[in-house]
Amino acid sequence: MQHSSDERVIVSVQRVGRSGQVTEVRQRQIANDPVVNGRLEGDWTLKVPAKMPARPPDVDATEGAFALLSAVQFAPVAEVQLPPAASREVELQVDRPSVLLGRVRWIGTNSALKTSLLLDGAGLGTGSSHGLTQNRGGAIYRERITRAGRATLSVTNTTDATVKVRIVLGALDMLHERAKN
Repeated sequence: MQHSSDERVIVSVQRVGRSGQVTEVRQRQIANDPVVNGRLEGDWTLKVPAKMPARPPDVDATEGAFALLSAVQFAPVAEVQLPPAASREVELQVDRPSVLLGRVRWIGTNSALKTSLLLDGAGLGTGSSHGLTQNRGGAIYRERITRAGRATLSVTNTTDATVKVRIVLGALDMLHERAKN
């Protein structure tokens, strides 16, 4: 089968012992798929659920994400419009040594925004901030802390555009984290 640029399909037909039915399905060109061309809509692809979905009955509670879910403490997810030069923080009181898990995503620029993860006001790291695709970016953190304290994940809009930001901050109890490694 050959496909030409003017949307015609050329098919060679040869007689065979059995006959079959051909069903033609029209799909949009792959180049028009927003995931492929990077022209995503101005909103999140996945919405944050109101509560954690139930574990499927065929998934073992001791495997995968569900195995550690009860050991992760999350701050409320923040979703805000952030004008140029504005900042937003999410805080979480952590009661014991943990692994801090942070993620910042933004829509409105693919330039890196300034993000930081702090414990009691002291910087832990700058994360890996990057542009994801046209008009989107993000930063990811994973930092071990050896004591309790107030964790803060912050983002500052360093661009000239207003951006939509989603901030997620969690802490995995180190005792559970060690048990899995």
